[in-house]
Amino acid sequence: MVAIHLAPLRVELVHAEGYTLGVVPYLPPGRLEERFGPYAAVIARALDRQVTFRTKTTYEIFKNEIVNQTYDIVFLQPFDYPEATDKHEYLPLARANEPLTALIVTRKVSALKTLSDLKHKTLATPPMASAVGRLGLDAMRKIGLSANSDFKLRLSTTHSACMQAVLIDKADACITNNVPLRVHRSTKRDLFKILAETESIPHALFMAHKRIPLRERELIRSALLKLNNSPAGKNLLIHSGWKNGFVKARDADYAAIRYMPPIPTKP
Repeated sequence: MVAIHLAPLRVELVHAEGYTLGVVPYLPPGRLEERFGPYAAVIARALDRQVTFRTKTTYEIFKNEIVNQTYDIVFLQPFDYPEATDKHEYLPLARANEPLTALIVTRKVSALKTLSDLKHKTLATPPMASAVGRLGLDAMRKIGLSANSDFKLRLSTTHSACMQAVLIDKADACITNNVPLRVHRSTKRDLFKILAETESIPHALFMAHKRIPLRERELIRSALLKLNNSPAGKNLLIHSGWKNGFVKARDADYAAIRYMPPIPTKP
């Protein structure tokens, strides 16, 4: 087993004025800090400036911080990209080097075999405004099943809570994606099977507010893209669930998301 040496979550450097890294709460705050605190340290070293990890307990509260442009650097789910860049002056830096799909998972011992088997069952989901929530519910809609008329929808605050609902029999299946499922499997026994995988869209990404100078934005991007070039960087990517690393993010990558049909944000 390879030892993983994580950098400090807050890095004090020569500049008194620092930046914040805000991460969308797709996992509980403590688990996010464990995984993204080291990214704050990587960025801090690249800038020779203090960078502090931040998140919120719910997606809705976090979204308000984006609206208020509180964070200097953010890690966002893709469906937040159009609003973040069009309305709140965040610019793309680096996106995960893998497509994002939603996975609908159930317990390995479940008799469920297809999405159609979820009729009259309970489907758990992270916040429905989340990318995988939208993709998963769109997949259900495409096979003719509507939330709360053909199946019951159970809202969860995070992917972890969504999967836990299945394990404690509060839901029959859960909408998640590869990264949270990968993290879950790394810490617990593999208790899930995949019923279906949706179409793909570009994955989550780092963005920087326009107030950060161009030179520093380029340094941040370069530091993120180079993580795959060192053993320590590769360990960080694996430990945080982003084993394929990051590539340069462009506005054109997310063009299709602007035209995807909306999913209602209430069950």
